[in-house]
Amino acid sequence: MAKVKSTNDGRPSRVDIFDDKGILYYFYRFYYHQRIDSELSMETIRSSYFRSNSSLVGRHLLFMENGEWLREIHYKDSQDQLIQTVRFDTYLDQEETIKTIFDGTGREIESRIMQLSYPDENAYRFEWKPDTIMIVEDIEIEEDTITYISPVLGVGWYGFPLLLESSISDSIPYPIFGIFFAPRGNMTIRGMNLSLGMELVSYKMALADTNAFIEGIGALAAMQYNLDIKYDWVPENLEAAFRVGAGMLSDGYGLSLSTSIGYHLLPSRLYMGVYAQSFAAFNEFGENTTTGWGSLGLALGANFGDMNPDLLKPYEDVVDEGAVTVAVAKKIATESSILVQWSYPVSVDTLLKEDFDTTKASIGISILTPFQMNIGPVQTNMVIEVFNYFFQSSAIDTITFQGTAYLLGAHLNLDKLVPLGGNRLSKAITLTVGSYHTGFGIAVGGNLDYHFESLPVVFSFYGRGYGVPKDEIFTGWASVGIGLGLDLGKLFGSIRSD
Repeated sequence: MAKVKSTNDGRPSRVDIFDDKGILYYFYRFYYHQRIDSELSMETIRSSYFRSNSSLVGRHLLFMENGEWLREIHYKDSQDQLIQTVRFDTYLDQEETIKTIFDGTGREIESRIMQLSYPDENAYRFEWKPDTIMIVEDIEIEEDTITYISPVLGVGWYGFPLLLESSISDSIPYPIFGIFFAPRGNMTIRGMNLSLGMELVSYKMALADTNAFIEGIGALAAMQYNLDIKYDWVPENLEAAFRVGAGMLSDGYGLSLSTSIGYHLLPSRLYMGVYAQSFAAFNEFGENTTTGWGSLGLALGANFGDMNPDLLKPYEDVVDEGAVTVAVAKKIATESSILVQWSYPVSVDTLLKEDFDTTKASIGISILTPFQMNIGPVQTNMVIEVFNYFFQSSAIDTITFQGTAYLLGAHLNLDKLVPLGGNRLSKAITLTVGSYHTGFGIAVGGNLDYHFESLPVVFSFYGRGYGVPKDEIFTGWASVGIGLGLDLGKLFGSIRSD
């Protein structure tokens, strides 16, 4: 028996073959990609053949010009290595086609002339020949209704408490770690697809007016609901969710309410985002006691199981290959912009300045990655920033407020909204969050980046406002600075052109 899932245009996207007992025997996956430019229209059709345990047996790629003329077939083995290429050169004036076969190294092993056959529904026949031939009796066709990225998402997060109940001291902030793992859509309530899974939370909180702590690992049953956001300006690999959990803590029990928004770094299985969680703890430091906290942090996760084929179509040249991680690393290394930055505080919050009245310049690095999404006319890229900061008391020079900040966030390009300066002057807003030496903080600012026309060099003028926790308060400072760096995409693009 065969079960066929189709794409929106009716072509197959997956074919599952079952034996007479209903056990999956093997399956095919199909990907279709259309590339059109001013000179050529080429459609690539990829058929991959897997055993029931998802191990790859082989695949072939068909290259169809104008969706009609077969130009090449590439055959690959279970290691996704090219083993044979068949090329078809068509000559209309001579009414003939030359079929040439090459081995995996590109060496020609056969060539013959065939009578020209014009493309129609019977011109070509493509099929895989599995090890064991099975008779397909019943065909069930259904529309592919996958609405998520993968069947299972596992996420870990790291953050700091920002809101604390009065029984908890905020003088010593400790980081909070957590893990959530669940199959997506494994239960339905009133038509809503929910994901029921396990949530683990590691916490440590100092109690007010005492030297005692509450700490441990909470194990909670958690239910997640994914928001179905359908707007043209929202990318499909952006995921937002609410989650509710309940379970046991080290000495009591707890309830959690969380929300998260993240971005899937396709074609890899990686997920990055931010999360916010409110937590209520009962009987944790005595009978009939209640406390709680609210935290904000960064999330890093991975997708498990078959990825949604519709979302992977733009990346089909690398998907399902062991080189995905290498491809992502290569993309970062060859298409990012890297800036070395120098800045100086021009305004310091009074609560920070009263203890630390002298400061030094800050040196850091900013990496604008090629991972992006478009929110209307605003192009948003993921940005990574690392920098040091230093504040000192002039009265006692051994008392300092210093450290290194590690920030992750969004770089919002405003060039389409503010065309002033043209394409060579980039205008952007930067929103980042991350870790300072005293806990979890934020940074907000703007950039004016000048791109030289003939050189892969970027000169930047920027300003930032930083917010960090200090003792029982939230304080910060504002800085302005300059940066100088390389546009790696332009650099490697010029090298390839040469």
